[in-house]
Amino acid sequence: MSNFNCKDKDRKEEKIKDIIHNINNYSPCIFLNDASLDFLKLYKYTVREVKNTDDVREIVSEYSMRNKTDHALVISGLSFINQRAVSILLKLVEESSFDLVLLSRFDQVSSVLLSRMKTVVKYSNNKIKSKFLDADEGLYRLNEELEKIDDHYFNKLKLMSEISPILYYLEKKMGRIRNKDKIIDIISN
Repeated sequence: MSNFNCKDKDRKEEKIKDIIHNINNYSPCIFLNDASLDFLKLYKYTVREVKNTDDVREIVSEYSMRNKTDHALVISGLSFINQRAVSILLKLVEESSFDLVLLSRFDQVSSVLLSRMKTVVKYSNNKIKSKFLDADEGLYRLNEELEKIDDHYFNKLKLMSEISPILYYLEKKMGRIRNKDKIIDIISN
């Protein structure tokens, strides 16, 4: 299996074009996250959208007897199908002799399906802003930042999500517990 990861937008586009033009070298392949959107912008042929098990069954029954197609079969919407639909699709992936491209806007794709892919293309065009600090360091940085700005509740939540998502999670889980600041302080030490 080959994986592709790139930060340069032009290189991403070049790589996707290369895959489209030389699909037989990369198939079966899957595009995840923003890579799937970029693929859709560059691909000029039909893309089959799946939303449920019936959609997957229809595609599999239509293509299961084919040995060749004019263009790659491109299936989009994998993030939203259930395990039964994945099992049906897996049969097509394993038994097809034509080129196959799968697209998923999100990472929620069966690991079994991913393991059958020759190529996986995944990237995000958005910069990750969270520093993913642990609760202790996050609490320290949060208090430091709140001294500089208005400590309104929504500003606090925004900073929590940027600095330490675990603090945001704890804040939401504890709800309106009277001593939650003390509890968070105890947990973080």
